[in-house]
Amino acid sequence: MLRCLRISIFVAVLAVPALAQAKLEAGVGKADLTPPIGTPLAGYGARFGGPSTSVHDPLEARALVLASGAEKLALLAVDHLGFDHAMVRRVRSIAGLERTFVMSSHTHAGGGAYLEVFPELAGKFDATVRAFYEQRAAEAVKAALGAMRPARLGIGAGAVPGLSRFRSSWPPGGGPV
Repeated sequence: MLRCLRISIFVAVLAVPALAQAKLEAGVGKADLTPPIGTPLAGYGARFGGPSTSVHDPLEARALVLASGAEKLALLAVDHLGFDHAMVRRVRSIAGLERTFVMSSHTHAGGGAYLEVFPELAGKFDATVRAFYEQRAAEAVKAALGAMRPARLGIGAGAVPGLSRFRSSWPPGGGPV
């Protein structure tokens, strides 16, 4: 036990100066991901890939890029049903950042026409529309890369009443959001 404690202290003494020297930078960026009116909507089977008729809220791609020295990574959130792996690879290529991770909001009111299969889910495939989503998502990453500034990392927790609501029936009475 004492030996383990000594090793832990030794590792901590060596690691602290290295961590203190690491510089963290961060940048954020966004881009409009709203496809043109008339583009099929995705994710709702009863719509049968029907076209959009208006814009209720614009769709966005938002990126956070974190860098420490030469290491960089992007966290990219898109208002979209879901990018497939080939789309993510294309976004990485356009943005010039291999470590780009894409998270989709999985909206069922977002643009379609990007899948070569399941036209009833996302409408008729259109390579131009697919490229539009990829290009706009990459623009958010590029904007974040261009906005890099020194940053610090912190962690917090709290409640924001009224921000969202619990929509599940389990557990009974809901739970914290």
